[in-house]
Amino acid sequence: MMTDNRKKRLIIVLGMHRSGTSAITRGLQVMGVELGDNLMPAVENVNAKGFWEDLDIYALNNELLSLLGSDWHHLTAIGLKDVEALRKSGYFAKAVDLLCQKVEKKNVFGFKDPRVAKLLPFWKEVFIQCQFDTSYVLVVRHPLSVAKSLAKRDGFDVEKSYFLWLGHIIESLTSSAGMQRVLVDYDKLMLSPEFEINRIAKGLDLEINPVELDSYITQFLDETLRHTAYDLNDLSLDDACPLLIREIYTELLNATSDKILLDDPILKDKIEQWTNEWQRLKPILTLADRLSSLNPLGKQIASLKQALVEHDGQIASLLEQALVERDGQIASLEQALVKHDGQIVSLLEQALVERDGQIASFEQALVERDGQIASFEQALIERDGQIASFEQALIERDGQIASLEQALIERDGQIASLEQATKEINNDVAKLQQEITDILASTSWRISRPIRMAKTALIAVKPNSERWALFTHSAWFNRLLPRAYRNLPVSSHIKVPPQQIYPRPPATTLNLDPNREALPAVAISEDQFNHANPCILVIDLRIPTPDQDSGSVRMFAILQLFKELKFCVTFISDSDAHLPDYKEALQRQGIHVLQGYDAARSHLAATGGKYHFAFLSRPEVAFRYLPYVRAYALYCKVIYDTVDLHWVRFEREMQVSGNQALRDVIAKSKRVELFNLTCADLTMAITHEEKEQLLIEQPDAEVAILPNIHALCPPRTPFSQRSGLLFIGGFWHQPNVDAVMYFVAEILPRISEIVPDLVFYVIGSNMPDSIASLQSPNVQSLGFVPDVTPYFESCRIFVAPLRYGAGMKGKVGQSMSHGLPVVTSTIGAEGMGLAHEEHLLIADQPQDFADAVARLYQDELLWRKLSKSALSYLEENYSYAAARKRLSHILKGFKEELTTDNTEPNVENETSISSENVSTDSKQLQKVSV
Repeated sequence: MMTDNRKKRLIIVLGMHRSGTSAITRGLQVMGVELGDNLMPAVENVNAKGFWEDLDIYALNNELLSLLGSDWHHLTAIGLKDVEALRKSGYFAKAVDLLCQKVEKKNVFGFKDPRVAKLLPFWKEVFIQCQFDTSYVLVVRHPLSVAKSLAKRDGFDVEKSYFLWLGHIIESLTSSAGMQRVLVDYDKLMLSPEFEINRIAKGLDLEINPVELDSYITQFLDETLRHTAYDLNDLSLDDACPLLIREIYTELLNATSDKILLDDPILKDKIEQWTNEWQRLKPILTLADRLSSLNPLGKQIASLKQALVEHDGQIASLLEQALVERDGQIASLEQALVKHDGQIVSLLEQALVERDGQIASFEQALVERDGQIASFEQALIERDGQIASFEQALIERDGQIASLEQALIERDGQIASLEQATKEINNDVAKLQQEITDILASTSWRISRPIRMAKTALIAVKPNSERWALFTHSAWFNRLLPRAYRNLPVSSHIKVPPQQIYPRPPATTLNLDPNREALPAVAISEDQFNHANPCILVIDLRIPTPDQDSGSVRMFAILQLFKELKFCVTFISDSDAHLPDYKEALQRQGIHVLQGYDAARSHLAATGGKYHFAFLSRPEVAFRYLPYVRAYALYCKVIYDTVDLHWVRFEREMQVSGNQALRDVIAKSKRVELFNLTCADLTMAITHEEKEQLLIEQPDAEVAILPNIHALCPPRTPFSQRSGLLFIGGFWHQPNVDAVMYFVAEILPRISEIVPDLVFYVIGSNMPDSIASLQSPNVQSLGFVPDVTPYFESCRIFVAPLRYGAGMKGKVGQSMSHGLPVVTSTIGAEGMGLAHEEHLLIADQPQDFADAVARLYQDELLWRKLSKSALSYLEENYSYAAARKRLSHILKGFKEELTTDNTEPNVENETSISSENVSTDSKQLQKVSV
């Protein structure tokens, strides 16, 4: 059973090798800190005044590193998996027992071993288990001094020493955060020992023994403990020193001077940034360690050199100890010589014999060491032979690479064959389109035309007889048409099931029990539903912010179209977010705006009966409000706006990322979206492909297409005055984050090889740190920009390298609406009917994408062609006028269903709408496809 250690203090000295940790650990004795009695002996020319390290802890650390396949000079940091591996191997319990034994019967125990900084994630859990009152002394020394010392002692390259220094410092700063700690500079200790010792004692809440302090300063500290001294300018002059190390060392000097505290928020933010930079270097450092491991002989020599140094230190310690013992014996013999001359002679002879034996042993050890060195030299010769073999293997590998390059040439030929096959398929498609044209001219289609046009034509005649008008709007007439239509001699798969007349609302009021929690009482009177005053309720996730995301652009345009179509519009935002400017923009349009779930529920309970339509946008919004709309707005048609198929987007994300955790998200999203599809009177898909996908899942569903809506802004700046690449997207949308990271990592470097000094501009709201940190001379991470028009006018190409997503990509349409040519992926171009080389360029592989961008960037004729054709295509299919026509047609059909046989017909209104719809057979076919 573990004893209560909470009153026992533990002081750990953290720092890089050769950073002065030994001298500072010795200084802890001045404050009453006990270091134990099993310390590593001093080694001449290495640490002549002692290492002050506990040998048992030193041995355990070496075992831990060996188990992990690491060593003190490896650059790779220890991670959580490594800690778990040490636990499973029993080292956690072993470390706890060892530390408890060391601290037993000691009020304040301290120890140091530079390896602890590397193994701190493991040791921290040990400290927590032991329940000690733990404090840290963080030691920092000029990085160049450390590098020079390691070069002299271990033969390390200065670059490796710098990264070793960085790894120990980062781990010490992050793992000691939140604990009592003090940062001390070794060079400052050597210059002002009394001040720095008092500063350490104050930081650790310890008292100083004046006598011990005087002994420490006068007898222990001297300049032989420091062979080099540099200043900050020396780091700037050293090209091998990374900028990150200069920055960290500068900030830490301020902290050692108490100009800034270690726990200051500003410094903590910088430490977090340094840690992130260190983590980014992890793959490179791991590779460096692996490359180092390919030279095990060098590693063995370094280890043996270290072992020889330690061994020589032990021999020196034993010699020194033997000399001390001998001197004591001589003193005793001299004292006894006066009394016992005979005994003195005998003792001296015995001492000489023992000394001769020791010398003989030492000479034997030297002979054995010379033999080991000879063995090492032989091993070097053998290793040189292995290196020669490796060089031969490299020559053979070069031959294999040449063979692979030949295989790539053959693959290019296969691709050319596939392109030819694609052309043949396109010819087949053209033939199929001709067959469709023949169907439109067929007898069956002409036979069905009179029935399709019957009701519209009869209403358009405007007969003078009021009775005739009532007849054409009667329920009997509307039931007669479907029966006649079903009996036509036309294939059933061509017919569209006619809509049924919606029943007139009852005159009585329905009241539910007000104590029920499921739904509040419904109180809707007949008077609320007014055919002469059509009202529509629109509910979305939040108030549209059209300058921040394409979904808001589409929703803002839809709301404007509802107003133009003479609807009384109420907009409800599910979010309570305070967006006064955007809210005011809606109110200026004459749109009533409410926010929040409670406001929506109260509004529906009070006036829900007046609505002709409820337009519910996005799956989660429709799923939440469908019950209340059905309960309170009994006589309205519910339109579910998908925005895009979320489950399809998540499936594609899983295919790209391999994140299997998305399976549950996909299943849940699909259940919600199909539920909405089933419960709605009409579902709005954003593309033809997504409409087909919905009909596969629910063949009898009513699905229409309402795509993105774009205002056309023809370009004014010529090709020659443009430069750079552009990407715009809201970064709350994960596909946009993935697209930018993928483009910068895989595509932009390939483009820069062809078009140097190219700048990639990234614009979008909610930009995460992962995107902002890409900032460089070639990447400008701008974040949210209120007016993006200047960038559409100054950049030469818009790129959309999307790897997953769903629906229609607003960023592609927005760029095309400004006449800025687009290079995108198949995912980015889907849903709009865009053709490669006609409206934009499409490429999916990194090299293909880079080649397409470079080609378009340098080809003015192609640039102009794509700009002009994209604008024309957008105006015809996705402009404001095209959307108005499409939405008018969709709502017209629902208006007719809401008209009952007891309602006075609005002949003038019906005629104005139907006259737009009396058109050619081809336009009637388009209406069916909608």
